[in-house]
Amino acid sequence: MQSTNIISSERTIVREAARRYRELGYTVLENPTGHELPEDLRGFHPDLIADNGEDYVVFEVKSAGKIRRSDYWQRLRTTIQNRPNRRLDISLNTAPDVEALTYEEITDLLARSKRVAESGSLQVALLSGWAALEASMRALLNHYNVRLSDYRPDTLLSTLQVEGLISDEDYEFVKMMRGRRSAIAHGMRATVGEDEIDRVFHIAEEMLSEAAENRETSFQ
Repeated sequence: MQSTNIISSERTIVREAARRYRELGYTVLENPTGHELPEDLRGFHPDLIADNGEDYVVFEVKSAGKIRRSDYWQRLRTTIQNRPNRRLDISLNTAPDVEALTYEEITDLLARSKRVAESGSLQVALLSGWAALEASMRALLNHYNVRLSDYRPDTLLSTLQVEGLISDEDYEFVKMMRGRRSAIAHGMRATVGEDEIDRVFHIAEEMLSEAAENRETSFQ
């Protein structure tokens, strides 16, 4: 339930910020999409923008519920500082003691999972490989600015399918492997073949690669 709490808390923070800026006379746009942002901010995903004609505010909640590159916040600050009459308003949502993986960390997790698989421990490799796959799924959805009601695997998968970001074949395969991963994680036997674990890695890599397109300016 922790991921649901993260999202609920973020929404509360954003709603309160929107109310506050409107009371101050700003025009507020919540969850702006790419075309609603200035060109130099389209590689970022602020939770709202507020403008009163003299002051342009970019507001974003910083929390464990979001996937961000390690240099994301510095790039955002630099981009905003380069333009007059703009400022960044960051709200920290630090209640949960968890933090999303960066691109580099997901890549490293995949590499370590592959080494485990090469040693013959396919069940163990599936556990860590699945973690990398989930992180890659979240990264891909975040890349396209798709907002989620929660971060459960079923929600991730169904949203990917609805958005056309996963093939029907891969969808069914990942659903099957999720069941095997859950069995192993709960101390039960489940067979994992070499071809299957390789396919898990491949799907994760493909999603991460797509999420990382132009990642110097847009990967979260």
